[in-house]
Amino acid sequence: MRFFTWFLKSLYHQQTILASRLRPTIHVLGHVCFTILFALLPYCLVLSVTIWSGFTHIENGLSNTEVDFTIKNGELHTDVHSIPYTDEVDPTFALFIDPTNQLSAEEMRQNGLLLQGREAFLQTDHFEQSLPYTLLGNDIQTKTDILNQIVSIKSFLPILFIILSVIIVSVMIGSAFLATSMMALIASLFFRQYPNIQYIHLWKIAAHVMPLPVITYAWLVVWMNDLSILLLVFALIGLYMYLLTKLPRKKE
Repeated sequence: MRFFTWFLKSLYHQQTILASRLRPTIHVLGHVCFTILFALLPYCLVLSVTIWSGFTHIENGLSNTEVDFTIKNGELHTDVHSIPYTDEVDPTFALFIDPTNQLSAEEMRQNGLLLQGREAFLQTDHFEQSLPYTLLGNDIQTKTDILNQIVSIKSFLPILFIILSVIIVSVMIGSAFLATSMMALIASLFFRQYPNIQYIHLWKIAAHVMPLPVITYAWLVVWMNDLSILLLVFALIGLYMYLLTKLPRKKE
């Protein structure tokens, strides 16, 4: 059976998952890596688009407002008379200037950039982040200086996205191998009396149980940020335990 056939059938076919205990180990390693890569693809894409969109919103917001300001020693200084000041950059994004911190991030009723006394707060549809001015250093920063820095950062972002995605995928692949090893180790305690079922068999089955719950959870969490990781844990353990009851057993 070809690699992608194994992968597709491991999403729904019980006998294929059980038969995976006889697959070569190198194929199983590739199966785990591909599962995690496929599961995290939407997350990495959405994360990259969100970060790029955030920088673009900041750039457009600062470029299109007539209000000038400076940041000195980590503090915002501006000559606006109406505090807090709101500038509707476009129908979906606004710039809020509030050096006296009268407006909190929770009170922002639309997507926008909030410039407070010592930090900025960016809010978009899928992203919220506070940015202390100390990240800009202790030198005096004008609006033009900040815009120039944003342009420089955006030129480096594509490379950063690749590096960040590789790190995320690598960490999650390591976590997947750790999880399957722990599941197989615990299961092996209950199968010691069956010589035809060894630890490696249980580990390979655990690896092939992963695709459906892991991919489903990873894709849902992109749109449901508060989705509990316990749902994934219970789904993995429940499916794994169910399939182990279907294993053919031969006592000593």
